[in-house]
Amino acid sequence: MLPDKTIKLSFSLIGTGAMLLKNIAPNDTVSSLWERVKRSENINTYEKFIKCLVILYSLGAITFDDQIIKKANK
Repeated sequence: MLPDKTIKLSFSLIGTGAMLLKNIAPNDTVSSLWERVKRSENINTYEKFIKCLVILYSLGAITFDDQIIKKANK
């Protein structure tokens, strides 16, 4: 989902990905990040959460090191 006149930026995959980036803490795993953000109205499904992580990884915004999510150093 990309933002358009019916989907607000904050509910789009791009907006949700930005929210996830803000919420990544040191030593976060996929499970620990999910537990922290799953009640956010922006996320609302595990599928959307995973799609956002895939997009962030594809863009080089996050990396995975021994099951730990890390923000990329760019």
